[in-house]
Amino acid sequence: MTHFRKLLPLFALLISACQALVAPTPSATPTATVMPSPTSLPTLTFTPLPTVTPASTPTATITATVTPTATATQTATITKTPTITPVPGPRFVYDNWQIVDVPPSLRDGLDSPMVVFINRNNRLPDYDIRTPRPNTNSQTLYFAAPLTGGLRLPVIQMNADTVSGVAVAPPGNGVSWFVSEPLANAGIYLLDTETGISSRVLAIDSLLQRDVASEAQWSPDGSQLTIAVENAWAIDIYSIDRASGAFTNLTRSHNRDFWPSWSPDGRSLLFVSDRARCPGGWQPGAPDGCDQLRDGSAFGGNPWLLDPDSGERRQISDRWISEAPVWVNERLVSIAEGDLQRSIYLIDLESGLEQRVHPLDAVSSQGSLMEIWSPNGSRVVLQDTSQTASVTTLLDAQGQRIGGLPRLAFPRFGMAAAWSPDGQRVALGGNNGFCPYGVRVLDERFFVVASGSTPPGMCDPVYSSDGRLAFTGINPGIDGRIDVYVANRNGFGVRNLTGDLRGQIELLGWAGG
Repeated sequence: MTHFRKLLPLFALLISACQALVAPTPSATPTATVMPSPTSLPTLTFTPLPTVTPASTPTATITATVTPTATATQTATITKTPTITPVPGPRFVYDNWQIVDVPPSLRDGLDSPMVVFINRNNRLPDYDIRTPRPNTNSQTLYFAAPLTGGLRLPVIQMNADTVSGVAVAPPGNGVSWFVSEPLANAGIYLLDTETGISSRVLAIDSLLQRDVASEAQWSPDGSQLTIAVENAWAIDIYSIDRASGAFTNLTRSHNRDFWPSWSPDGRSLLFVSDRARCPGGWQPGAPDGCDQLRDGSAFGGNPWLLDPDSGERRQISDRWISEAPVWVNERLVSIAEGDLQRSIYLIDLESGLEQRVHPLDAVSSQGSLMEIWSPNGSRVVLQDTSQTASVTTLLDAQGQRIGGLPRLAFPRFGMAAAWSPDGQRVALGGNNGFCPYGVRVLDERFFVVASGSTPPGMCDPVYSSDGRLAFTGINPGIDGRIDVYVANRNGFGVRNLTGDLRGQIELLGWAGG
């Protein structure tokens, strides 16, 4: 016992040393219970283990596998389809205004038809024309009187590198064009020749709309400019008022409507649409609709007719076509189906009758190209490809061969022709700068009226409303340059309108009258 008492101070010392070690935890005084705390450690260790047995919470991790379903909703990022359509709709503007010094004689309207052409990169005539010079990057739109000593009026000057798609309204009271650069100013521009005011009316950066070439079309009276523009997933046809710049959506659908063209009397609009194939339109997820990712562009459609006043529209043929239909006159429309085996059809809008026009004596069914109809629809000039080579042929509306010119050998799609307004003369030439023959004018039975020799060769002939003939001609004697020529209805009295200009000439046609 005395021995134990002697050891007491030593125990006290040891205990105080232990207390010094545990000192940070003030509740260390229960160090006596600290010794059990090792035993309580096991209880800490995993009396929760039973609670872990709610390894059903791992089944909560199975609900975590539901988060993959959230990734399934990520597949719903197929609603990324909008990224295919960065622009929700067309942007019509009325900006970039300019005052153009239009010649006074044009402001008052044209009393008689004038030839319209463009001269690009004109050179000054103060040097030898055989000396190469850099491009001027400038182009000028001209109106020229066809008569001897007639006026040649410069209307507007534009950049040759960035301006394309120049179109003149039939009466000559409006001009439209497309500017590609700079992008901030890109779009369709319009000039009202009566006021001299030009402005941008539509901000777009390409004439390709959903992979469809879309060029502006003027109404016969020049009051409306019509163009097909992508609208969200679809393409709609819009009309822009020349005087005010106000625009109207003429087709207003979720489909793709394009290639608008006005009837000669301006009362109806012809266009192509995929409405029959995609009744639900091009809206993602729409029943009976088309989808950009699944169906691609689905290029082409059926021909439709629209009454702009009432909004009434009707499909005029079940044929799927991939080229624009053509007005023959207010009552008749021509369409073409196929490519290598191309077929031509004539549609009577009043009776609904659709008739294939094909050479009845053809040895094969290869088809016909480059058809040009007489004003009353009773004759058609075309390239007959049913024989070994393309032969220029005249048919009646039933396909009966009236005449042919096997000596005129044009390549496929290389022929151009024009009928006089009275349907009694037809001018034949080449196109795309391939003009191997001189002036060729024939009557309505394909008997030769005029057969000129080169130079100049005759390309892209076109008649005015009063029966004058204009065409481009190539003169190989002067470095192969192209000029604009005019002649009378029969092809005689040929006169060069552009011989004193230095540049590249493009004939746009006639205006006025």
